[in-house]
Amino acid sequence: MGLLATSAWLISEASTRPPVLALEVAIVAVRTFGLSRGLLKYVSRIIEHDVALKTQTDLRIRIYENLRLIPSLHFGALKRGQVMQQLVADVDTSQDLWLRLWNPWFSALITGVAGIGIIYALLPLYAYWLALLFLVAITSAPLVAYLSGSSADIRNKESELFDRVMQSFESVDESLIFGYQADLMNEVTHQQRNIARLDKRAARWAGVASAGYAKALGIALVLGVLYASRAFHHHELIGINIAVVILLPLAIFDGVSSLPIAFARALKVKESINAIEPLLVPLTLDLQTPHRKRGSSLVIKELSPEIPDKELPTFSGEASPNNPWIVTGASGYGKSSLLYALLGFIQYSGQITVDGETISSLSPDNTTTLLQDDHLFVTSIRQNLKIAKPEATDQELVEVLELVELDVLLRNLPEGLDTLIGESGFNFSGGEKQRMKLARVLLRDSDIYLLDEPFEYIGMAQAARLSKMLLSRLSNKTLVIVSHLPIQA
Repeated sequence: MGLLATSAWLISEASTRPPVLALEVAIVAVRTFGLSRGLLKYVSRIIEHDVALKTQTDLRIRIYENLRLIPSLHFGALKRGQVMQQLVADVDTSQDLWLRLWNPWFSALITGVAGIGIIYALLPLYAYWLALLFLVAITSAPLVAYLSGSSADIRNKESELFDRVMQSFESVDESLIFGYQADLMNEVTHQQRNIARLDKRAARWAGVASAGYAKALGIALVLGVLYASRAFHHHELIGINIAVVILLPLAIFDGVSSLPIAFARALKVKESINAIEPLLVPLTLDLQTPHRKRGSSLVIKELSPEIPDKELPTFSGEASPNNPWIVTGASGYGKSSLLYALLGFIQYSGQITVDGETISSLSPDNTTTLLQDDHLFVTSIRQNLKIAKPEATDQELVEVLELVELDVLLRNLPEGLDTLIGESGFNFSGGEKQRMKLARVLLRDSDIYLLDEPFEYIGMAQAARLSKMLLSRLSNKTLVIVSHLPIQA
């Protein structure tokens, strides 16, 4: 605003060929405004991006921390596509509330008021009309774009698209083998076209709003020429200020130009905020609080996991330090379901008691678990192990790998602990992967350990050695081991 007003005055004044000293202040002002504009724009971008990234980080951390409090049993009710959309798209979109909507709107308002103030000092009557046009533009353009609607429809379609894309990724091998990949891709394309159609409708209304802004600017410029000419004719405005009056509306309305496109997303921003807001509030579920204090005795009485269309046996047993509970039986007997029930993954009948206190499920904060489908991430051996203990030193990692008889393998790996596991651990054999999972279990310190088939894929002689080591290493812990093979110790 200052650059345009000062430069317009300077050009007009210079045409009268005054003494150079009369132009010095304006010349310095133009240089100051011109140089600082780029610098301030750059600083503004840095601050905006910094705020945006901090907002994303804060929102996602809060969502993850609240999701962590949901009992595992309730995860089945969540739609994966919807959760993915909330964590990715909705978090990204919600930051636009201040970054793309209110911040530009307030900036446009402040700039407009400043410019109209300058014109009011020069030509009050024109300033009134300009203020009216500006008020109409800064309110109607965003309002028309906001009312373009369809954001809820777009959000629903995007949620469906997330589901389709995830389904396509997860079944890519099967779809190639059985020849239905084209059908999956057609479903994705269909959802994309639906979203594009709704986006086009919203863009059309944003275009209408932009056209309204352009008309308001055009009227303001025409009125500026008319009022400036009339004022000059009646000696109410000196000639060097004509350019200021006529050109300044370009800067006054400049901030409004980006508002229609921005506010066309306003409903989508609102929907995204509404979607993630429940995930930001600490969850208060009407459930028994999982066990969180240190425990030395775990007692299970007549516990029967409940799985639809399947009858499972009733389990009763006790585990305490130096007294592990080992559950054996044929495959499909319900041993893994017992652990799922203890962790709160599935419903059950019966009773779980820790140190004489009846609880609904074991707390992940105080329980180390090895399940049959435990995941090895596509990263290094070091990073996979440090999931159990982030502050672990390399020496600790080497020692725990030695306990599970992976020390020789580690010495033969050129990159040592930095060796990549590979997707699903494909760089290693089944037994090697299982022992890495065991090493991760031994690295974590907790009071209760639940191990599901810990010696799967491991030869019998080695399994016998590892079982003795495991029972000795965890002798002072509360330990439950599930196995379809007898544990030799």
